[in-house]
Amino acid sequence: MSREYSSGSIKLLFSSPISSLQIILGKYFSMLIYGLIMMGSVLVLVVVAFFSIKDFDLSLVLSGWLGLYLLMATYAAIGLFMSTLTSYQIIAALGTLTFISFLNFIGSLWQHIEGVREVMYWFSLKGRADESIRGLICSEDILYFILVSGMFLGFSVLKLQFAAEADVKLTIEEFILLNMIKMHTDQILQNIAIATGKNKSVVMRMIDSLEQKGLARRTVNPDDRRENLLSITERGAEVLSQYKEIEKRVSAELLSGIPADKIACFFEVADAVSRKARGK
Repeated sequence: MSREYSSGSIKLLFSSPISSLQIILGKYFSMLIYGLIMMGSVLVLVVVAFFSIKDFDLSLVLSGWLGLYLLMATYAAIGLFMSTLTSYQIIAALGTLTFISFLNFIGSLWQHIEGVREVMYWFSLKGRADESIRGLICSEDILYFILVSGMFLGFSVLKLQFAAEADVKLTIEEFILLNMIKMHTDQILQNIAIATGKNKSVVMRMIDSLEQKGLARRTVNPDDRRENLLSITERGAEVLSQYKEIEKRVSAELLSGIPADKIACFFEVADAVSRKARGK
C-alpha cells in the first residue's frame, strides 16, 4: 500500500467500484499466493525425499511447513497494515520489523502482574511455530495465527476507509455538479453545461476532478459512442450525503432566530435576481 500512496495510484483504487475490504483482501491474497509459490519449492524437495528416503516422516515435514506458512501469513498481515500508515516503503518495512520484534518480546512484559501475564503470553509471537515444526499441529497456535492476521487485516481496512474519507474535498461548484449528476443520472456533458450555465471546458475540468476523486464516472453512450454518460459512484453518493448533512447543520445555525416569512422573502428575491442575471 505504501507504493500506492507514493505513486498516487491509490486515488485510482478509491475511484474504482471496489470496497476497501476488497482492496486489502486482494493485496493480502496476492501475498499469500506469492508466499505459497516460494514455499512450494520446498515441497518439491519434500516429494523427492519422500520417494528416495526410507521411512521418511512426511507428516512431520508437512506439519512444520504448515506452521511456517501460517507464520509467514501473519507477517504479511502485519506488514500490510504497516504499509497503510505511510507512503514511504522503507519506513513501512522498518515498522513491520519493529512491530514483529515487539510481538516476540511482549511475552516477557509484566509477568509479575496476575491476569496481565496470561494476556501478554497469548499475544506473544515467539515460538508459535515451534510445535508445528516438532510435528504437533496445535489448535491454539492455528487460532492465534488466524485471529492476529484477521485483526491486522481489519485495521488495514479501517485505515484505508479513513484515508478515503479524508481524501475527498469538494468545492461549492463540484458539490452542485455532483448533486445534479445524482438527480439526473446518465446525463451527457452538453446537458450539464447548459443546466449550469458554464462552458464545456469548465464543466469538463470539474468532471475530471470528480472522476479522479472517485465520485463520478463516465461511460460511453451506447446510442452515440461519441458521447459520454455521467453517473455518480457509490462513494460519490456517500460523500454527497455527508456534505448535505453539513449543509443542513450550517443552514440551521445561520437561519436560527430569523422569522420564516423573512426567509421566504429572501429566497424569492434571490431567485428573481438569479433569473434576471441569466436573462430569463
